[in-house]
Amino acid sequence: MSQIRLSVAMANYNHGMFLEERISSILEQLEADDASTDQSVSVIEKFAVIDTRVRLICNTQNMGVVKSANRAFSSSRGRYLCSLSAGDRILPGFIDKTLGVLLEQLDIAICCSACAIWFDGFPDKDPQEVYVDPLIDNAKEILVFRPQQVVKIFRTTSF
Repeated sequence: MSQIRLSVAMANYNHGMFLEERISSILEQLEADDASTDQSVSVIEKFAVIDTRVRLICNTQNMGVVKSANRAFSSSRGRYLCSLSAGDRILPGFIDKTLGVLLEQLDIAICCSACAIWFDGFPDKDPQEVYVDPLIDNAKEILVFRPQQVVKIFRTTSF
């Protein structure tokens, strides 16, 4: 078996309506379900049967997003970890492009990209056409932060 290079981990609570699209967009993830009461678990289990890279951790009671995410993080097996929120979707090629950057620059502490935000499901528009958060200055490429930069960001901002 080849070494797992990247784990994608997300906490989930009642986001069943987004799961098929989300898991399809990633398919290399570990899902920590926070005792959802909707169809979330059955959707995740369907993908886990089809693709063994999808793993499900089920909480017996709702623990909240932070504890659920930490549980997923501690169960990850990859050298690198990608953390996404419950309704997030990534574009094709994101994982390969991100891994390429990480493997070329081994001193990177955090790697991120621009994001688009919408509130009523996923738009029919091409993601390049939707509003992008100006926090990352409409970056089209992956941004990297080295350890000393991360320390400075956390000490000087409310990031």
